[in-house]
Amino acid sequence: MGKTGKPSQKNIPGKKNTVIKTNNSAAKKKQSNHKVTWNVDKMFIASTIVCAIPFMLSVIYFGQLPEQIVTHWNLQGIANGYSSKMFVTVGLPLIFLAAHVIVYYAVERDPKRENQPKALRNIIFWIVPALAVMVQSLTIAGALGKSVNFSFYLMLLIGAILLVMGVFLPKCKLNYTIGFKLPWTLSSEENWNKTHHFAGYIWVACGIILIANAFLLVNWLLITAIVVACVVPAVYSFMLYRNR
Repeated sequence: MGKTGKPSQKNIPGKKNTVIKTNNSAAKKKQSNHKVTWNVDKMFIASTIVCAIPFMLSVIYFGQLPEQIVTHWNLQGIANGYSSKMFVTVGLPLIFLAAHVIVYYAVERDPKRENQPKALRNIIFWIVPALAVMVQSLTIAGALGKSVNFSFYLMLLIGAILLVMGVFLPKCKLNYTIGFKLPWTLSSEENWNKTHHFAGYIWVACGIILIANAFLLVNWLLITAIVVACVVPAVYSFMLYRNR
């Protein structure tokens, strides 16, 4: 007992240790939060560097490129659209870079981003950089006289994206950025979960079809697969809403 009649600090078992443990816990939590933020920043820096590769390719091959460059092909690989050299070397990479920044910050600023599967978020962060490098590389290669089957690579990439995203889509909980953001999915967690489980199967199937179509190059399959992947889950979701 102290002079005042109150127990001294050292006579209260575990009190000091409790304070120390609480402080340590707070410090660890703060360090953990800092680590998460740093990892996200590294992801943005790395993906943005990849988005800068088209600019590097433009600088390297600028002097060898013609004034008019093919920028659009049909499914048979026949050129049917041209753009200026300046648009291909500067405008196109800028469009991809801007799209990448918009996608990144839209996903990161979602107040419900903790409901987004980490794997699905990472896939979305890398879609635009991968597309930017592929499009710029193939466009420049075609302009330099190389034989390029643009439709094959585009179909393969879109199919792979649908397939992989379809695997993780059922794990995506209610949020405002990734998934089918419809009035009835956003207002009902049950509707959201059922819609995205169903959509996962549809996207995987459409992805496999498009990967196969990269070798077949059937004109109507690309548009049909994309429409089915977007419309069928939306209709299914609406039916759930009407029948509840």
